[in-house]
Amino acid sequence: MNLIRFTANTIILVLAFWAVYATVTALFGVTVYFPFRVADADSIPEHRWQSARLSVFVTFAIYAVIHLINAVARSTRSIS
Repeated sequence: MNLIRFTANTIILVLAFWAVYATVTALFGVTVYFPFRVADADSIPEHRWQSARLSVFVTFAIYAVIHLINAVARSTRSIS
């Protein structure tokens, strides 16, 4: 059971880092598609679509961090 939980947390952490990376690069005018395909910002003219996409990434990253913090807190409580 611990291996499954560790694997899930690792996948969440990797996806959270990817979401933050894609969001930060978009601020510099570079759009990153999954998995790490780079395109110029001019190739996507739909500004509303792009802002919705970035908000989903940031939301996922925030909830992933909260999940990982809670997982660490639960594991430290079970040890003591």
